[in-house]
Amino acid sequence: MRTKQHGIGLIELMVAMTISLFLMIGLGSAYFGMRQNSISRSGLSQLQDQQRTAMTLIAGAVQQAGFFPTPLTNTNATVFLASQSPFTVAGTPVTGTASSFSVRYVTAAAAPLPTCAGLSSGAATYVDTYSVSTDGSNTLNCAETVNGVAATTQSLVGGVASMQVLFGVDTDGKGSAYQYQAASAVLDWSLVKSAQVTLNFNNPLNGQPGQPATIPFTRTIGLMNTL
Repeated sequence: MRTKQHGIGLIELMVAMTISLFLMIGLGSAYFGMRQNSISRSGLSQLQDQQRTAMTLIAGAVQQAGFFPTPLTNTNATVFLASQSPFTVAGTPVTGTASSFSVRYVTAAAAPLPTCAGLSSGAATYVDTYSVSTDGSNTLNCAETVNGVAATTQSLVGGVASMQVLFGVDTDGKGSAYQYQAASAVLDWSLVKSAQVTLNFNNPLNGQPGQPATIPFTRTIGLMNTL
């Protein structure tokens, strides 16, 4: 006795296709989510590296601002001259504007110090000016002058949208930073004891719900490593 064999009906086929479609959508969503998480983790990891690198470079410069190797035979005023642009007052190790700040220090021949371009070589007077590019490249830059000769501006770190600096001023005469002021409010740069630097980095998660365009990273750094 022969039995009839039936193929897949239209209804069964449509059900199977619907189930397959939902499975494909689920797999696609899972893959997309995993890919987005991977991109986000990579972006945040890169951001942290940029933050560490930028602040390490800036801190190294600010901490040695005002240093010179011959304190027994020289003073701040005899070493740091008023003619060392952008400085206009003798003896001051730091100065700034609304968009940049500069530090100066002297290196010894036998003790290399970190500079914008690497390590110092020989005894020299350095002036390092830090700023953020204004051409849309979002880079932290350092223009370095060595013994009055300007060197090429160094691009240090990318992803920096802007920078703000407040200067810790010894306004009460006790030898330490008492009040933090913007550059325009500083009346006597010789009283500056520290710098509070804020770098606003581009947020790699910008565009996602609740995420800002930039992430601020702030560090307070003492001149000659003292607050």
